[in-house]
Amino acid sequence: MVPARSENQTNVRTRNKTQGLSGRTLLWVLIAMFIIVMLMFLFGGDGLWNTIALSRRVAKLEVKVDSLVSINEKMAERIEGLTKDDLRVIEEEAREHGLIKPGEKVYLMRSKKDDTR
Repeated sequence: MVPARSENQTNVRTRNKTQGLSGRTLLWVLIAMFIIVMLMFLFGGDGLWNTIALSRRVAKLEVKVDSLVSINEKMAERIEGLTKDDLRVIEEEAREHGLIKPGEKVYLMRSKKDDTR
């Protein structure tokens, strides 16, 4: 025969089961939530991973901008020399385009590779 339980004993037992998660289950839930938050922090839209990638890209672009600014400054100096009738700059530009002064002789130098034809 089964001993009779009072109503208070039954309610206490059912309350314990429905009160909440056990300590071990709660620990696993907290660990899972922590892992999810860390993954979102690292790999989310504005996460750490994306921030690092963007900072590397910005550094590369800054180097490229510096290089282009330097080239732009050199071209501006060259344009200024051409517009001010600076004979040295004009002569350099003419020689780059294959022009010669009147009375100059042009000597074409061939390499040994050209002589084998």
